[in-house]
Amino acid sequence: MYNILLTNTFMVYIYLVITFLIGIAGAVFGYWRGINNGHLHSGLQEKEEKNPENAGPKMITLNGSSRKDSLALFPQELLYIESNGNYVQIYYVINEKVMKKSFLATLLKMEETLKDFPFLVRCHRAFIVNLCRIENIIGSKIRLETSTTEIPISRTYKAIVKKRINSINRLSNI
Repeated sequence: MYNILLTNTFMVYIYLVITFLIGIAGAVFGYWRGINNGHLHSGLQEKEEKNPENAGPKMITLNGSSRKDSLALFPQELLYIESNGNYVQIYYVINEKVMKKSFLATLLKMEETLKDFPFLVRCHRAFIVNLCRIENIIGSKIRLETSTTEIPISRTYKAIVKKRINSINRLSNI
């Protein structure tokens, strides 16, 4: 009788160890999948480009100088891009949380990638901003709705920013 009880207890421990290992494997796989999320977004974008009858929103991929430096997102998710030396810092919103990604690239390269989106505009030599995310403009500073950072508007770009804001407002009223 004691041997049967001991065997059943041993089997329960084996069952618990196997369950634990399966849980750990799932967590590791989920973490790995999160790291490679950029590649998953790229696959979605390729399918979208091959299927033009999809009327859904178009994704963009921002690429750095290195092949591993890329970020795929919907343009509406982008808050702003800041140039810092030879690096760009991309601020974007996913599930109402501000995220940041940095990689080696120029702001000019980012501007070229975003040229098809009139609401993403350069407002300073070091900034590109999403005009749809503007909470208010005070003087020569832009405050975005989900960020505490104030983005400067230079005199060089102020007229372009105002023109784009007016054209977006006109389109939204149609």
